[in-house]
Amino acid sequence: MDYIQFELTNQEQRQGSLVQTNKNTASPKRLVLVDNIHEIIIDEYADSLRLRSELGQNGGFQFLSSGKIKTINGNLLQFKDLESSFEKLFQFLLFLNTRKSSPLIIYGFKNEKIVWKHIQTSECDQYNYYNGWVLKYDELGLSKIWDKLCNLWTNKNDRDSLKIILKWYNEANKQNISLESGILLIQNALELLFNWLISEKFMYVSSSDANGISASAKIGILLSKYQLEPVIPKELNELIKYSKAFNFNNGPETITHVRNCIVHSNSKKIDHLQKLSELAKQEALNMGLWYVEIILLKLLEYEGEYHNRCIGLKKYDAKDKIKSTNR
Repeated sequence: MDYIQFELTNQEQRQGSLVQTNKNTASPKRLVLVDNIHEIIIDEYADSLRLRSELGQNGGFQFLSSGKIKTINGNLLQFKDLESSFEKLFQFLLFLNTRKSSPLIIYGFKNEKIVWKHIQTSECDQYNYYNGWVLKYDELGLSKIWDKLCNLWTNKNDRDSLKIILKWYNEANKQNISLESGILLIQNALELLFNWLISEKFMYVSSSDANGISASAKIGILLSKYQLEPVIPKELNELIKYSKAFNFNNGPETITHVRNCIVHSNSKKIDHLQKLSELAKQEALNMGLWYVEIILLKLLEYEGEYHNRCIGLKKYDAKDKIKSTNR
């Protein structure tokens, strides 16, 4: 094949390169991703605003963007060789969109003509409110994150760990999940981040020593490695009240206590949990999601602005800045 084209459902296309969509109009919604072998170009449909409006009213699924893959050296493409690239793209878009958005209908082109069509059976999430870190109207240099993800992808343990973490991050961030389930999932993601990065990848702690470290200490070590303060963000008022009521020292202790009250319930812990308001649970979940987002962004060497979910749950202008932390 000269190139392969695919359609993406419910893709949250963000500010990127300017591309002319027809003779009279242009769209600033092109995302270009390049690895050692392929160039991937994703463009939002010209009528995406109308389609997105329909999704907002009716929910469900809708193709909003189209992608194109070709080799960077001009060699012909073989569909069977694209499985890893599609999986890598899926994980990348999962982190950007906070929802599953897979290449579904795939076309092979030769001499500008469709020579085959493949309908891929992949899991996709229904359209819902976007609640992620990518700012809606700012160009953020997302291709740089792709470059670092491609480097991690070459190592099987890095690849497998990242896929599980992003799966739990995605599930914990869904609107139709209970707050308690979300808190459990996001703490699992944080503990896996510790085992993957602190113990296995960078070997700051041996595997045997890691087994003896408490969950709150593991999260605290992660935050220290990536220069995140352990104090609960000042905007999370309800969670701060709960933390002070039980004399917890910081965010890791508080979220771990909430998680333990859910998992290891006895009369005392059930009493603690009943004193935790729904808003405080939402703030605990948001803090955990924020920890995962910032650690992954720093791991992927992102520098720039992002949407800080701890500043405002539904404010696209809740901007914050991040500076990359290298090893």
